[in-house]
Amino acid sequence: MHRTRVDKSGCLIGTCSRGTPSTSWGGGPRRRCRCHPPSRCATMPPDVCISAGSARCRGNCQYMSESQTQQPLSPRLRRLLADHQALLELAERSEFIDIAPGGDPPDRYRVRYRCKGLAKEPTERGPRIAETHICDFYLHRDYPQRPPVFAWRTPVFHPNILPPERGGTVCIGAWAPAESLADLVVRIGEMIQYKNYDLADVLNEEVVGWVRKHRDRFPVDDRPLAPGF
Repeated sequence: MHRTRVDKSGCLIGTCSRGTPSTSWGGGPRRRCRCHPPSRCATMPPDVCISAGSARCRGNCQYMSESQTQQPLSPRLRRLLADHQALLELAERSEFIDIAPGGDPPDRYRVRYRCKGLAKEPTERGPRIAETHICDFYLHRDYPQRPPVFAWRTPVFHPNILPPERGGTVCIGAWAPAESLADLVVRIGEMIQYKNYDLADVLNEEVVGWVRKHRDRFPVDDRPLAPGF
């Protein structure tokens, strides 16, 4: 069990099931649970990165629950905390997805996918295979009634995703508030793999002709991103 309390800086202090003091993500200086090993994500701050496949405190570091605060949580806060917990579980199960949260409670995430997809720089003539893809997710105040705001950070070649130099928007099609952020993260990963694309609702017209001509090449990566999730 991982019990928590709040220190003066706003960080959550707790004791892991192994009996060692720990600090999970919170306000003030960014610190992390000491029972978490150093992250292997080279492109993300190690103190906030949730690395796939890493060992974690068996009790999972969590923000304070409603019973601990003795105050009712707002629907938005409940949703943010539920999304955060589900993303922790997703990062544990997937060897292809790394997640770095921001905010207290987390209302933004940087997601790194390590799977095969198509990418194209503005100076390149055609697409190439890339195995690192980064997208930022922003959970604005109207979330989850409206979908998150996205900002794609790496070169991409997909009819439903704009590259960074054109705004980095992602068209996810239908959205329902009941869809969890973790499920959406997996769905966008499957877009990268070309398991999922929609030529009827296109953002990047420049990609459409190439995709229609090369449908026999898809998916470019058929590995499941999160088996059993």
